[in-house]
Amino acid sequence: MSLDRNAGRELLRQYAARLPDEGFAVELVFGAGGTPYDALVVDLVDLKADEVRWRLEIAVLPPFEVGLERSHVLQLFVPMADTVADGAAPELLRAIAQVNTLLPLGGFGLIEQRALLYYKCNQVMPDDEREVSYRSTLESVHLIQGMLNTLADTLLAVAEGRRSARDALAENPFAAVYDRSLRKG
Repeated sequence: MSLDRNAGRELLRQYAARLPDEGFAVELVFGAGGTPYDALVVDLVDLKADEVRWRLEIAVLPPFEVGLERSHVLQLFVPMADTVADGAAPELLRAIAQVNTLLPLGGFGLIEQRALLYYKCNQVMPDDEREVSYRSTLESVHLIQGMLNTLADTLLAVAEGRRSARDALAENPFAAVYDRSLRKG
């Protein structure tokens, strides 16, 4: 059976106790703003500037009507920007689509009504294998921090209207990966 709210809180507390040993600053946020879930907020560092730039929210999602029997869904969510320049959304969605096809985990997205650029992934985790769940989550946190360090500035340049999707991707360190699709458009 999927974790109930109290069990989800206990899981987040366990992660909060261990992640600082891995170099991450954390904060537990239970039911903030009337949200139906609790979160562990993890500070992610911009490796070039050596400072916190993003806040990753780790949440145990509430059980769905068709519940999981022996596992739960863990959501990892990073709000990146809450403004998109006028007219930039179509280019941003184009850039997101190209980037997401090559990501190893999760994807970037845009909630257009709120002009919210974000990164998100969901993971199904076993209820009874806490160490496996923790190690997998820790690896995901590292991977997400790396992806943000590599791709956030590219997507933000498009969101702010400073670059087209094509130009921003061409300037990204992984431009060669995107080169084939860039030549078509």
